[in-house]
Amino acid sequence: FTINAIYLDINGKIFDPQLGATDLKNCNIKFIGDPQKRIEEDYLRIIRFIRFSLEYESEIEQTTIEAIKLNLDGIKKISKERILSELFKILSIKNFVKLNRNKHLKDIFLLIFPEFKNLERLNQLESILNDSHFYKETLLAVLLIDETNNYEYFLHKYNVSNDLKENLNLMAKNFKNFQSNKNFFMKDLKKNIYFFGKKHLVALNILYFSNNKKVKLKDYLNILDNINKINIPEFSFDGNYLKEKGMTEGVLIGKTIKLIEKEWLDNDFEISNERVSEIIKAQNN
Repeated sequence: FTINAIYLDINGKIFDPQLGATDLKNCNIKFIGDPQKRIEEDYLRIIRFIRFSLEYESEIEQTTIEAIKLNLDGIKKISKERILSELFKILSIKNFVKLNRNKHLKDIFLLIFPEFKNLERLNQLESILNDSHFYKETLLAVLLIDETNNYEYFLHKYNVSNDLKENLNLMAKNFKNFQSNKNFFMKDLKKNIYFFGKKHLVALNILYFSNNKKVKLKDYLNILDNINKINIPEFSFDGNYLKEKGMTEGVLIGKTIKLIEKEWLDNDFEISNERVSEIIKAQNN
């Protein structure tokens, strides 16, 4: 790209043989020379073109669009690892949520990543752009997770890391949970923060908002505020505590801890030591 052809020597003098500075000023992203030849040299440049165009909100020349569409099959020659790495860079751009504004970029993006069937959700995210931070895991969930198992194909196709796989699997599970449970972000919010953590709940709130146009901005912000201000106390009972109270090691300890934890949760994160002793005694008998 012409902006990549701007050089600076050790004395701070700028060399700009391709007039890249002018293109930067005019928000014009274009290939150096013949776009057809530049793309054929490395087909990954198509995906990089999307990234730079989004980052600088550039206008796209028709000759560039035509060259890209003629060479889209070349993407198949690139390793999945390189494609995924470049995708993550695109998702890290704040302007990514504005992808739908540019029909050419949207069409090219979908041809490369046909698994992203929920691009229309990005329109919802534009309204919370200044109030939220979109991690790549969150955006992948927004683009991939719905009532189908579409996201699983993406995980398999790109052989993603175990951490990302676990994150999206949990997002998919809780996508179903908040759709079927009206109290997920209300009465059950504190419990869900305890089980899944604040970062996960913040991401779920974004997915919830993006998926349902009936959810108003003020509702999204109210849930976000509640997530941030809730403090979860530590569950202080463990196996050592139970052994000190006379319980022998074994599966009974795990079962008893779960009983104590359930009552602690059901009682809004409170349980007395006396009540814990009663549960231990009942289990020992």
